[in-house]
Amino acid sequence: MNSKKSQSQVITTVLLILITISLIVVISAFAISFVNNKLSDSDCLDIADKVTIINDLRYTCYDSNGKLNLQVHVGDIEEGEIEGFTISVSSEGSSNSYEIPEDPNDKVTMFKPPTEPLEIPSKNTEKTYTITDSTLQSIPDTIKIYPILKDGKTCDASDTYKFIATCDENI
Repeated sequence: MNSKKSQSQVITTVLLILITISLIVVISAFAISFVNNKLSDSDCLDIADKVTIINDLRYTCYDSNGKLNLQVHVGDIEEGEIEGFTISVSSEGSSNSYEIPEDPNDKVTMFKPPTEPLEIPSKNTEKTYTITDSTLQSIPDTIKIYPILKDGKTCDASDTYKFIATCDENI
C-alpha cells in the first residue's frame, strides 16, 4: 500500500513540473513576440523630436488666400533613415493630411521656387513648403508632423504646432 502512495506522489510531482514548463513556454512565446514588436518601434524612438516644425513667422504662417507655409527642420538624422513625412492640418473640426515628398493631390509645393520637386530636408537643415488647399478656409488649429521611416512605417507625431500666425501680419 505504501508503494501506491509513493507512485501517486511521483506522478503528481511530474505533472506539476510539466504544467510549470508548459506555462513557461506559453508565457515566453508571448513575451518574445511582444519584445520584438517593441524593438521594431525603437526606430521611431530614434527619430522622435528630430523632425520638427520651425516657429519662424516669416516661413510658418497662413495667408488669407488659403495658403499655409510651413518650415520643417530635420535634425541629426542620417540620409535614408526617413523617406518622408506626413503633415496633418486640423482646422474647424476637420483634418487633412499631406505626404512629403509624395503628395498625390499636388497641393504641396516647395516655398521657393514652387516649381521644384518636393524633397525632404537633409541632415540638420530646413525646407519650407506651401500647402494650397481649398478646404483650408481659416487659420489651422494644429499642425502635426509624422515621420515615415525607410520601411514605410509611419511614426507617431514628432512635433505639434498650435499657434499659427497670419502671413499678412508679417509683411
